[in-house]
Amino acid sequence: QQDTYLVNSKGLTVKTTTILETHPYTLLHFFRGHWWPYCISELVKLEQKKDNFDDLGVQIIPISISNLSGATKAKEKSKSSFNFYCDLDSSFSTHLGLLHKSGHPFNGTDIAQIGKVLVNSKGLILWTHFTSSSRVRLTTNSLIEKIKKSINN
Repeated sequence: QQDTYLVNSKGLTVKTTTILETHPYTLLHFFRGHWWPYCISELVKLEQKKDNFDDLGVQIIPISISNLSGATKAKEKSKSSFNFYCDLDSSFSTHLGLLHKSGHPFNGTDIAQIGKVLVNSKGLILWTHFTSSSRVRLTTNSLIEKIKKSINN
């Protein structure tokens, strides 16, 4: 198994398996970046329901292909308590098949496909959801229900 690493919003490089081991479940939340209002709006809604996720043993890990400044801006704009991570070289997104080559609508750089991956502490994928529309997202309540079903299966 290939080791992959992400950089958190404090600038620390962290092995992805280390991130997953801290909670029973992790929702890897791939988003475009701080510059896309729909992503920020969704992060705000996730933050508002954080207690629901905590009750399920789910940590939310927002991930974007950006630099440290981009992750920090997204965290600040969304007023979030989540630990944001950067996939600086896009290796994690590529490893999962989520690289959106030249997908940035303003400058044509690579970004992550918008989506969510629910994994357990051992890295087993329990559920995924991706969208081809950058404006259409699951409601937070619908997301919580889908996570509950995935955990209870």
